[in-house]
Amino acid sequence: NTLFSLPMLWGMLGSKNGIYDPNLLQPVNFSDTGFLTAVGIIAALEINALVGGLGPMKSVVGVIHVSAALTAVLYGVATFL
Repeated sequence: NTLFSLPMLWGMLGSKNGIYDPNLLQPVNFSDTGFLTAVGIIAALEINALVGGLGPMKSVVGVIHVSAALTAVLYGVATFL
């Protein structure tokens, strides 16, 4: 739960308070590279949680740092892909 809390917070706050231009909005296309990449990253993390090791997430501080890094990665994927 803690791992996905910062990306979820970014998504919820960004949808209401983010800067966007209504003229640039496009319909959602689920074949976009960015969307599929984000889903792949999330699926890989879920699979790792089920069958993999903890790695840097052995402590609460580690989970919070990985959550911040995941937020940055998903922001980059959403922005640049």
